[in-house]
Amino acid sequence: MSCSREFKARARRAAHEICDPSILPTGFRDNTRRPGAGRPRTTTSTDDRYIQLTARRNRTENATQLQRQLLLATGRRVSSQTVRNRLHKGGLYARRSMVCIPLTPRHRAARRRWAAEHRDWEQHDWSQVLFTDESRFSLECDTRRVLVWRDRGTRNNPAFVRERSQ
Repeated sequence: MSCSREFKARARRAAHEICDPSILPTGFRDNTRRPGAGRPRTTTSTDDRYIQLTARRNRTENATQLQRQLLLATGRRVSSQTVRNRLHKGGLYARRSMVCIPLTPRHRAARRRWAAEHRDWEQHDWSQVLFTDESRFSLECDTRRVLVWRDRGTRNNPAFVRERSQ
């Protein structure tokens, strides 16, 4: 009987010693990742900069096309997901370009003139106005979608706006 009690006490002490980090040697206490541990990166920092620069020069190319350009330039084969990850790390995200109706110089002048005429209107004047918008709806999916690699907050940049006819 005493043998089993002694065995249980030793087992409890051993379990406690395993879980208590204060009794571990100094080298085992820190939980930091050792350098060189884990899977090595497939791209270098130079490759990452090349991917980002190529995407900034050719904003409408997709990740597969950028992957192919990296392969031709450096001979390094990476997945398209790696290309997207490197672009996200550089602050570039694939977004649909904003679509607007093309305005002629005459349209722009008329809009400026209208804005100048109504600059001094008060709240009461604007409360008498009803703004309407003509929208066109399509039940089919947009197969002509063009994605643009752009930074956050640059949606209205004219370089990323696609004009469409009415």
